[in-house]
Amino acid sequence: SQDPSPGPVPTRSKRFKNCAFLGDSITAGGSASTIGTTDYVSLVSNAICARTANLALGGATAIPHGTPYCTRDVPTYNVLDDEIPKVDPSSDLVSLYIGVNDAWLYGGCNNATGLPFTDVNDLAWATNELWIVAQYNFFVGKIVAAVRAKAPNATLVVLTVPNIAIDRGSASPPALPSWPQRVALFALTRAIKATLVASGGIVVDLACEPLMYAMTAPNGQRIYTNTIDVHPLDAGHAVVAADFLNAVAHPVTPRPCAYDSAL
Repeated sequence: SQDPSPGPVPTRSKRFKNCAFLGDSITAGGSASTIGTTDYVSLVSNAICARTANLALGGATAIPHGTPYCTRDVPTYNVLDDEIPKVDPSSDLVSLYIGVNDAWLYGGCNNATGLPFTDVNDLAWATNELWIVAQYNFFVGKIVAAVRAKAPNATLVVLTVPNIAIDRGSASPPALPSWPQRVALFALTRAIKATLVASGGIVVDLACEPLMYAMTAPNGQRIYTNTIDVHPLDAGHAVVAADFLNAVAHPVTPRPCAYDSAL
């Protein structure tokens, strides 16, 4: 007689039962060729999450509504008011990737006048830099506390933002972000690292990932459309996902690096 059918091959159980992803258009899948397949959230989820809620909103910021951004622009969404309230309390992993929109809206602002900076030697900049650092320290702390309160048993994973001021190799790049925007991202990165280390969270340090400053991946696929685009293509999403999975599997204390600088 024939051996009985072995039946279906059992699938490998996922490490996390319920994952929530917070962020802006990058986390929402911006520039991925197929959202739901090639974006970093999907790549991560397929590997470690049994169930996933992508709560990211395009244009979202870390700093909430009512905070004095440049008078020329205001944020539409922020993670505290518009995303964290939607997190399922049973989530056992919550991820946050935020900051690019803060740099454009916040870092390009002279807090004394409410107008964009036009000169890196602006007399108000010394005061404004300290103010921006203080704001990021405060609000990153609030975001972490809000996530802990909403999903107390969740592993918190926060991704730092690559320094958008660094040229990715073009001989004649478009205009780079202003000096305050560079420092805004640097301040946010420092706040994330300090807060997450103190609170026991996991940092995915994209600010120190060399491939996030390259135009092409080792396999030759393009990572970005142009030298200053902040939305990664499929190859860039794959880099983010690989770093995310590695950080979750092998958490380490983040360290400063050559890219992690305002200069």
